[in-house]
Amino acid sequence: MTRQGGQSAASGGPSSVRGLRGVVLFTEGPIRNHITRMAIPMLWGMLATVVAALADIYFLAQLGTNYLAAITFTFPIAMFFMSITLGLASGFSSLLARALGEGDHSKVHRLTISTMLLSALLVLFFSILGYFTIDPLFTALGAGPATLPLIRDYMSIWYFAMIFLVFPLIGNFALRASGNPKAASYVMISAALVNVILDPMFIFGFWFIPAMGIEGAALAGVCSRLASFIATFYILVYRNRLITFDLPALSAVLDSWKQVLRIGAPLALTNLVTPVSTAVVTFLLAGYGETVVAGFGIAARIEALAVIPLIAVGSSMSPIAGQNFGAEKFDRIVEAIRQGFFFAVVYGISCAILLALFHQMIPGFFDPDPDVIRTAGLFLLVVPIGYIGMGIAIVVGASFTGMGNPKPSVMMSLSRLAVVYLPLAMLGGWLFGPVGIFAAGAAANLLVAGGAAVFVLYRARKAVSAGLIEASSVRLLTPASAVIQNEERSGEA
Repeated sequence: MTRQGGQSAASGGPSSVRGLRGVVLFTEGPIRNHITRMAIPMLWGMLATVVAALADIYFLAQLGTNYLAAITFTFPIAMFFMSITLGLASGFSSLLARALGEGDHSKVHRLTISTMLLSALLVLFFSILGYFTIDPLFTALGAGPATLPLIRDYMSIWYFAMIFLVFPLIGNFALRASGNPKAASYVMISAALVNVILDPMFIFGFWFIPAMGIEGAALAGVCSRLASFIATFYILVYRNRLITFDLPALSAVLDSWKQVLRIGAPLALTNLVTPVSTAVVTFLLAGYGETVVAGFGIAARIEALAVIPLIAVGSSMSPIAGQNFGAEKFDRIVEAIRQGFFFAVVYGISCAILLALFHQMIPGFFDPDPDVIRTAGLFLLVVPIGYIGMGIAIVVGASFTGMGNPKPSVMMSLSRLAVVYLPLAMLGGWLFGPVGIFAAGAAANLLVAGGAAVFVLYRARKAVSAGLIEASSVRLLTPASAVIQNEERSGEA
């Protein structure tokens, strides 16, 4: 929690960002109110997005288990693209939040435009590469002759829609960093509604629209992202004025890219841990048959729905920590982390109990196949035990990323994958089958969260000793001896 560089907070504060509309600063007022104000709109927006993804699963399941397995094989690739863009968006969000905390108006415009250009170029490159490697890539992931043609039909369309993902996602982070989560949420909800409405029309046919099967699901996604693109463009350009048509000089763009990549590149690589983990799990489960892969696909989407509150609260940490770091109000960052930890524990326990009670009932809504239900049920019975750890890790990673330090997030993700998850998953699969693979995920989340908590205690103790944080504000985060020593020094002074 010590400052690692950058400018001091500008004395202008809110007055320095007059040219921006609707900017909200988190440097004043109750932290809990700010978290709630940020998390609730994001929760609804993310809920709508996951419901749209569940709609894909539900409607394709009506066509057969092969369709369900095919869409499951595409998860790692979709997550790969999201990981790259989210990494850059997180680096951008950290810089933007600190620029707002410092009151640097021109930097806000420059960072927003430059980051969108960078992300678009990267996603365009990987989309072209992915299109020409569909068959060998998915064959390597374990797709069989029954699912590979379906995957090809879906991904051939999906790849060319990725360019529309970049602008809304970066814009979403810009709106959240500037304290406008409602606008970001409205865009997400609108895009999800378009997807849910068009899914059955394109998949099964409606009026003059022919039945297109899995290609229809891909086209519905294209329309959804296009709607999101248009809405985000309007908000950023005409309502909030975070983007202007005055393009920065090339030197300024390159400098912004350097700043964003310094934080975003490690995070993008770190985020790739998730698709790599999913690809490994998919590959391991493919050895047990396509019904097991389909069951995992259902459970993974249900999990995406269940962890939304954890991600929503975690996503509020980065802009709150970033703005207060830019304003050098470190005590408020500690309070935000404390609130995040409390929520992770309470929600994690509640969610694990709820999913355990209905672990067989929920999957049956999507597919009646007993093998599919059994696999999904095992996942929902075992994996949610680790949700407490997931929430704690998200809070720690997002908070330090907001302060411009992506290393904790990088270390947690890499440790989880290479040191804990992969060895345990392979061992668990060999000894116990699918349930052993699922148990490895829960264990990895809990072990990494323990390390994250120890790291926060260590940094809090250093901050107290350095006099950056009041000892009384970190009693729940730092050893009592450190607090007492700091208070004694303050008394002597």
